[in-house]
Amino acid sequence: MDKRCWAWQLGQMSEPRLLIDAPLHEAASVVLEEDQARYVGAVMRIGVGKTLRVFNAKDGEWRASVAAVAKRGLTLTVQSQIRTPAPTRDLTLLFSPLKRQATDLVIEKATELGVRRIVPVFTKRTVAETVRLDRLAAIAREAAEQCERLDA
Repeated sequence: MDKRCWAWQLGQMSEPRLLIDAPLHEAASVVLEEDQARYVGAVMRIGVGKTLRVFNAKDGEWRASVAAVAKRGLTLTVQSQIRTPAPTRDLTLLFSPLKRQATDLVIEKATELGVRRIVPVFTKRTVAETVRLDRLAAIAREAAEQCERLDA
């Protein structure tokens, strides 16, 4: 199995990772979306001055610190680059949606294995009737944050 998915082996479990859509560069100020701000502040309990890792496919991975906490937001200051962006494999997975939990597992594992595009295909024997793309995108995003990928 790919060692990048085992963050505990790399000794980096103390700093959570967040996929950020904003441009990342040294001294950049990034305001987190409400869901991410809630996750960092309330769930992970990371306060002002504490660090975390932020990343995206275009700019790579960076260390950032919490600069300010507001009622519905959180501001980060980007400090230093940890990893430069790297090209990803161009893998596409076509799959027939399954019942909810099984589809979630397919998305999570495909993301961890490096699949770049996941395309649900409805066939005559497809079990699921609908697919919530926003939910599947959130699952892929969380899997990318946990397995050292730079894209989702």
